[in-house]
Amino acid sequence: MSINKASWGKWQLDILYEYYHSIAGDSSRDEVEVTYIQPSLTYHLSKGFYMETEPVIQYDFFANAWSIPLDLRFGKVYRNKSLKFNTYIDPEYTFNSINNGVLFGIRFGYRIIL
Repeated sequence: MSINKASWGKWQLDILYEYYHSIAGDSSRDEVEVTYIQPSLTYHLSKGFYMETEPVIQYDFFANAWSIPLDLRFGKVYRNKSLKFNTYIDPEYTFNSINNGVLFGIRFGYRIIL
C-alpha cells in the first residue's frame, strides 16, 4: 500500500507500507512475519536542491524487535536535454533492537530518470 501526493508548497510527504508473512515454501526455511513503514518527507530548496528523510522502519514479529533508522539526505535534481539526474549523499544511523546496536552508514547516489 502506498499513500502519495500529499504536498504543501515546498514540502512533500509520501508513505509506503509493506507487510510480509510466510504462507508456503520450504519447511526448512525460517518463517517470516515482518512489516516495513517508509515515511518520506522532502523539502524542496531552490535550483533543484532538496533535503529529505525516508527511513525504512522495520518490525519483526517473531523476534519482537524494531530497526529504526534516522537519515537526512541532501541532493540535487537537474536536467540534461530529455533526461533528469538525481545525485545525493545520505548519512544514516540505525537503532536496531535485534542486535542491540547502532549502525552508521553513508549512501551516495546517482540516478538517471528517463
